[in-house]
Formats: sequence, structure tokens, C-alpha cells
Amino acid sequence: MTRRGRVAFAAVAAALVLLFGGRWVAVRYTEHAWYADLGLGAMYWRLLVRQTAWRLATFVVATAWYAANTLTVCRSIGAVHLPRRVGNLEIAEAVPRRWLRWLAIAVAVLLGLATAYSFGDIDQFVALYRDSVPFGVRDPVLGRDAAFYLAQLPLLELLQLAAFLSALLAVLFTAGLYFLTGSLTLTQRRLRITSHARVHLTAALAVLALALAWGFQLHAYQIVGGGGHLHGALSPADRAIRLPAANALALVALVVAAGTGLMLRAARTQWVLFLWALLLAAVLLGRLIVPALGEVWTTAAAPSAAEDRWIERGFGVGDVARRALPARPDLPAESLTTIGDVASGLSPWSGEPGLLEALLPQAVGDTAFYRVWTAGVDVYPGSDGRDRLVALGVAQTNPLLVRRATPRPEWGEVHRGPLAWGGPLYAVDASPVAGSPRFLDGLGPADSAGASAHPITGAPPAIRFLPQPADLAIVGPDQGTVTDPAPGLVLGGFVRRLLFAWALQSPPLLGARTSAADRVLFWRDVPERLARLYPFASFDDPRPVLDAGRLVWLADGYLASERFPLAPQVQWRGEDVNYVTAPYVAAVDAEHGTTRVYLRPDAPPFAAAVARASGIEPLPADSVPAELRAHLDFPAGLAGVRASALARLARDTAGAGGAWAVGWDDTLLHGDVGLLRPAVVLLNLGEGLRAWSLVPLTDGTGTHLAAIVASSADAHGALETRLLVPPAGAILAPDIVARRLAATPAAVALRALAAPEGRVQEGRAVPIPAAGTVAYVRAVFATEQRATEPLELRAVAVAAGDRLGAGVDARDAARAAARGDAEATEPSDGAMAAARAAFRSLDSAVRGADWARFGRAYAELRRALGLGPVEKP
Repeated sequence: MTRRGRVAFAAVAAALVLLFGGRWVAVRYTEHAWYADLGLGAMYWRLLVRQTAWRLATFVVATAWYAANTLTVCRSIGAVHLPRRVGNLEIAEAVPRRWLRWLAIAVAVLLGLATAYSFGDIDQFVALYRDSVPFGVRDPVLGRDAAFYLAQLPLLELLQLAAFLSALLAVLFTAGLYFLTGSLTLTQRRLRITSHARVHLTAALAVLALALAWGFQLHAYQIVGGGGHLHGALSPADRAIRLPAANALALVALVVAAGTGLMLRAARTQWVLFLWALLLAAVLLGRLIVPALGEVWTTAAAPSAAEDRWIERGFGVGDVARRALPARPDLPAESLTTIGDVASGLSPWSGEPGLLEALLPQAVGDTAFYRVWTAGVDVYPGSDGRDRLVALGVAQTNPLLVRRATPRPEWGEVHRGPLAWGGPLYAVDASPVAGSPRFLDGLGPADSAGASAHPITGAPPAIRFLPQPADLAIVGPDQGTVTDPAPGLVLGGFVRRLLFAWALQSPPLLGARTSAADRVLFWRDVPERLARLYPFASFDDPRPVLDAGRLVWLADGYLASERFPLAPQVQWRGEDVNYVTAPYVAAVDAEHGTTRVYLRPDAPPFAAAVARASGIEPLPADSVPAELRAHLDFPAGLAGVRASALARLARDTAGAGGAWAVGWDDTLLHGDVGLLRPAVVLLNLGEGLRAWSLVPLTDGTGTHLAAIVASSADAHGALETRLLVPPAGAILAPDIVARRLAATPAAVALRALAAPEGRVQEGRAVPIPAAGTVAYVRAVFATEQRATEPLELRAVAVAAGDRLGAGVDARDAARAAARGDAEATEPSDGAMAAARAAFRSLDSAVRGADWARFGRAYAELRRALGLGPVEKP
């Protein structure tokens, strides 16, 4: 290489090092500054050193393994000549052997880098293995503690996979090199191999056989830990065939490894091929043919009581209390009044995600299409001192929609102006009352429902940390005080700003739009924040909680695994799991970004150990502030899991078994119990009024209600689930009741009112225990213009015994059921129901000042009353 070529090569190499190395330094600096701002700077360096050390160890071991193989191949190569033209002559020039050695080392380094990158998360598995604590229960099949399957088996699987892939790649790669160099040939249908190549490949095959033996031995643990053929649980064929076969295959692989090793000195290539053919045949018989025949010949056995206990442990339903519910067929008027009062505690938005978020922009007059809303329902004291369900809603800018806006807002407006922040905060009465949302002035004894939409009093002055994806934001030096400084990282000098801009890919941080005194907020949306801080858990969407003027985002955290022993698997948020628990609660202050993760009072020690493996020591349950503790609701993602587990167990109050199923059709459409949203109702089930999440279960025929799974969090935040069981065959299933309610004149009138340009969406029939029976409540949403107007709550229907009723709220519907309005068959009653629906739309349009909708509703009211259209003068 000429001098000019060497200079060019050095320049390109320096540019690449600066580009990638500088980017790496900028990202590490920015990450450390972010963690240090949260008081976790030492934890960040500790985790970075741990990750780097294990990646380096993986790289060294893998490189040494591949270098041993490539250098061994290099030793077998004689002289290598490359053609070279000198003038008109072509000569063969010998390649120096040191070049071959450096080439072999370079190939090994590349393979080592690929291995270290592929298994870059090994440090997390090692930490989980090291910090795990016993679960306290041992499986009866292999005698291992449940923590072995949850925390230790994943590391063993990862190490075995790395060993198997490395051994297999070494065999294939070296065999290919020997074939290219002529040490391994196939001539006249005979395999010819040199002594050097034979010894090398034989040793590599022995290592591969050892890796296979390790994998077969681990396969027995995988079968017990969620790998059975009864949706993860063990089948009779698993116990009788697959488990013994796994141990037998491990023994066969060890014999093959030993036999292959003995062939290192004896030149018996045919014996090596025979041993591997024997191993291949054993694998086909033991892993495929015999187990498949066993599944056909054996009959499925009913789950035993021992297996039921593992289901209970995996899904946290072992201590579920069962309570018998009465079902009175005759309901006096006072019972219907009580049912109306209890049904008023149902949140119509809890089981209908997205409806309230779509309704709020129109209700508050927010016409910016690039703003999205987040709402959450929780319990707050009302003006009368009694608890009530309240929905808090806050808007924020969607960065993706801003980029598509025409004209696009200025950078400063989006990142440091009004569009950078969330708010204002609105509170909506979450009672089932038809019409536009009823907004509240505030939360507490002095709140009152207002007719116009306005932010609540006592809201935080700035909502800087948001529940949905958000871009970085700039906080000016004038937005803080000495006692209450503004959050964020000071931009500072040019070098610091350059590193921030490089890591965040935001060049404006270097321009005139910002100054050295400004502070930058990044990774400020709650999902991104929690994913970086607490990668060991998955979290629900954050919900807003207002506490003494502080807005806090609360998110329930889960641990899930597919490796819990002997328990069947369910689909939970796109994954097949047989262990789900919700031991964590994360809280993020919306103004200052203070982030904490707490353990629930009933969290197992295993959950704290998992957190420590990621460098986090979660705060104990008694450190949760009392104001926040009152808002620790039951996790939404756990209700469907527990309902599905109890349906599998199918035990009534007498202990008799059966076949139950989740009673709402939406779970049948996707099969994912983690996406099921329960109905939230304020109920008094013996310990005072509190929010309960309800999920119905139906019997095997799907015609009657088998049970109600009621879940709640007590005053300390501990999770509690109850199984409320009515008499068999006494209460109809939710789907049947929903069809009956859909046939009432009020529901028919609403559908007629919405046609042809409108839309009607009827909610789920929610069973509620009240007045000595089980009553059903259903919300009906409608709009006359689906393209321009969101769905509003238009009616509430109640079914109790043989009585049906519909009204503007639950109490009105209960009174209609007492009168028997919904069961009347005269045309006048149907016309009256249509008139009531039209009047509700008319009243809603007046309150919302929507005069176009007012005209349509007025015309429908005249038509329902038989007055005909308005005559033009």
C-alpha cells in the first residue's frame, strides 16, 4: 500500500471511530445525566459495568473458541499461492503464513463479536439467577422449587443455546474450510479426510454432542415448566413418555460424546458416523414419533387437585373466597329502587376504552386534531361526603400528528410553548347519566357538577410529564424558584449541548432557540420512563390521580412468565404465560417527574428479588403516601387472568366442578385475557363502599350466569378477589340479557334515531349483585353523525328478574322497570320511548350549543309525537 493509500485508510478509519465512538459516548453521557438527575447515577454506572463485563467475557470466550478452531484449520494448510502479474508474466506468489494466522484470528474476532451481540443481555439473566429467592413450593414431578423455573432455568437455557450454536457453527465452518482446502473430499462416493482434519472434526463433534446432552436434560425441566401438551400443563403422554425420553436422550447423547471422543486416536470415521446416526434415530423416536403415538393412544385425564393448586399459585387465585348469592325471582318496588341506587355506581366508560377520550375534545371545545386525550376513572369523595366515580382527563400533543400538520407549528411552539405541555385537567362525573359529560368544579366536599366544560380548580400549574409518547421539551430558567427549581437537565456549555443534541438527534439544541440556562426534558412520557427504569416489569397505561393539587400518574406493574411449573398457559398481551402477578405500582409526578416504584402489601419476596436483579430496590408498601394509597385500584390487566383461571377451576360454593367460560364475547374474538377490561362498580360487599372490578362467568351451555369474579384493592393496596356464585340456572347469561335489552322500545328508538348517518354502540350487560338478586345494567351510546360527532351516553338499561327498564340514568331505568314500561307492547309506549330518546338528544344539543344537532333532534321529537314536519311560512 502506498503512502497516500495508508493516509486515506487512516482518515476513513478515524472518521468511523469518531462517528460511532462519538455517538456511543454521547448516548452514555446523556443516559448517565438522566439517571443522575433521578438520583440513580451510581446505579447506572453499576449496571453499565456489569453489562460491559459480561459482554466482554462472552466475547473473549467465544473468540477463544472460534480462534482455536480457525487456527487449527490454518495449521493444516500448506503453502498458499496467489496469482500476480508482472509485466506480461503471471507468477504465483506465496502468501506469508502470518497473514493466514491473522486472517484466522480476524474471522474468530468477527464471530466472537456476533456472539457477544446476540447474547448481549446475558448479564440480566445472570443477575436474575444470582438474586432469586426460593418461591416456597416444589413441583411434585422433578422436585424443583418454582423459583428455579422462573429465575434460573432461563439462564441455563441461554447458556445451552450459546454452547449449541457455537459448537454447531464451529463444526459446519471448519468442515467447509477443510473442504475448500482439500483436507475433506468426496471421491467415488467415498469420504476421504486427512488425519489432522479427522481429529479436529471429531473433537468438535464430541463438544456438540455434550451440548446436545445438556439440552435434552434441560428439556425435561422445560416440559414441567410450561412445556406440556395440555396448553402448557402436563398430559399423560408427557408424564409417561416425554419426560423419560428426555432423560434417555440425554444419556444417549453422553454416550455418543464419549464414543466420539474415543475415536480421536482410532481412525474409525465410519464408527463416528454410526454413533451420530444412532443419535439422530433416537431423537426422531424420542422427540417425535413415540410421543405423537402416545398422544393418540392415551386419553386426556381430568386435572387433579394437585394441578389445580398450581393453577391457583400461578394466577394468584389460591385464596379466593367463594360466596353464595341469592337470586330472588320476585322483586318489590323497593328492591328496584335499591338496584337503581347500586347501579348508579357503575362507570359506563370502564368497559368501553376510547369512548370518553374521543368525547372529551368535543365537550371541551378542543379542535386541535394533533392533540390526544388520556382519561382514567377513580374514586373521590363527593360533595355529600360519599365516594363517587370520577374520570380525570388531560390532553397532550401527539408528535406524529404535529409532523403531519399543515402548516407545521414552529419548533419553539412544540418544544417549549403551549403544545409542549399537557393540560388543562378536567374532571367528569363518571356516573351512568345520559347526555353530554357532566364536568366538576373540583374534587372533594366542595365539588359540583357544572353545565359547561372548564378545568377543575386546584389542578397543578404545569403538566410536564405525559402519559403518551412525547418529544423533548425545554424549560426556561424563569419557570422555577429557589425552593422549587424547575425539572430537567441544564444545557450548559457547547460540549454538553453537543452531546445532548447528538444523543437525542435534536440539532436545535445547538441553535439560537435555546440558551445555556435552559433545561431540557427528554424521555418524559411515562411508558418510556418506566421501561428504562424498570425493565423487569411490564406496566399498564398510566392513569391520572389528583392528590392535594398534585397530579400523579399511576401504573400497575406485572411480572409474567411462561415457565411456571404444571400450570396451563393463557394468552396475555400477546404472550402465552402461566404465571402473572401485579406486585408493583409506579408513580410519576406530572409536574416534577419524581418517579417511584412501590411493592404492594401482598407482593411475594420473589418480586422484590427480581427488581434487585435490575439494580432497583422497590419501596415497601408502607412507604406509599396515604393519599396515593387510596387510589391503588385493582390492576386492569389482572382481572381477565383471574377470571380465566377461576373458569378453568370451575368450582362452585359446594366444591362441585363444571365447565365455565368468561361471559363477555370480546374475549372470544381475540382470546387474549390480558386485554379484557372489567366493569368498575362502586359496591359494598361487606367492608364499606369501594371500587370492584367485575367479570362474569357462564356455565357450560352459555345460557346462565355461573359466577361473578369480583376483584378490588383494600385500604392498604393489597389485592383481593372473590367468587360470587348464584344458584345454578337462576340467572341468565349476559349475552342473553343483552339481547333482551336490545329489543326494548328505547333501544329500538335510539337505533332508528341514529340511522342512516349515525351509529349506536350498546355496551356490555354488567351483572351487579344488589337487593338480594343479580341485576344487569347496560349503557347505550349513540351519535347522529358518526363522521363528525363522537358517541355519547344516551340511555341506561336495567334488567332485574323478569323486569326490564330504560332511562336517562340507572335510577330512571330502575323506575321504568318497576312500572313495566319496557315490557309494554302498545304502539303509544314505543312512541313515548322514541320521544324520550329524542328529547335526551335535544337536551344534550342545547347544553353543548350544537344547533345543527338540535334541529335534527327537534325534527325527530315532532315525528315521535305525531306532529309531522315543521311547515314553512
